[in-house]
Parts: sequence; C-alpha cells; structure tokens
Amino acid sequence: MKTASRSDRKVEPLSKEFLLLKISREFSCKQMDRIKMGLIPLDMDEKWFMYYEEDTLYIHRSWTGYCVFVVKFNQFNDGSGEIYEVLVTRDKSWQEYANEEKERLLLHNLIYEHLLEEF
Repeated sequence: MKTASRSDRKVEPLSKEFLLLKISREFSCKQMDRIKMGLIPLDMDEKWFMYYEEDTLYIHRSWTGYCVFVVKFNQFNDGSGEIYEVLVTRDKSWQEYANEEKERLLLHNLIYEHLLEEF
C-alpha cells in the first residue's frame, strides 16, 4: 500500500472560515503508523483523500480537493500519538455541516473505519 502525499491529488487549503473542535484521542504506535499512511481513493465512489504531513492529518473531499478537517497530533517517543486539535471548515460552499457532534462523529468514522479499518 502506497503512503498518501499531498501531491497524489489536487488539494485546496482549509478555508479561512473554520471552527476549532476540542478533541483528544490517543492512538497506539501501530495505529499511528496506519494513520500516517493516509488514504488514496481507488475509485470514484470513494469520497475522501487523506494524507499525513508534519504531525498533521489533512482530510479532503476526493473529487473537489476541498479540505474539510485538519487534525493535529502530538507524537510520543514510543511512536504512539494523540489528537490535540482539530480544525473543521465552516465554508458552506465547500462542506455542509450540521453541528459539532456530527462533525466529531464523521471524523471518528473517517479515522477508525477508513484509515484504521476498525468497525
């Protein structure tokens, strides 16, 4: 499996309209290794493109390249890590959003189901 990088898809920066979500989650060394691999969509049905760069996971819509989440991690010496900050777009032309709880759930699903394949 190829590690995703910014250059694998067209990407847009996070909009200037964003919200800071306070989320704290810890991940094992093995989980962090998988998160760092990111996700390159293999077909048109996959809606997300994710790559990890400089202790940050960027989550984009695969078709448009719009950045929806910027997830910042603290890395620990043993290879494990934790989320300490999440920025989510508030630009309605890029992403429809309902509320913070639904955005937290979406982010959880993207990380655990798409990256970690833990259902």
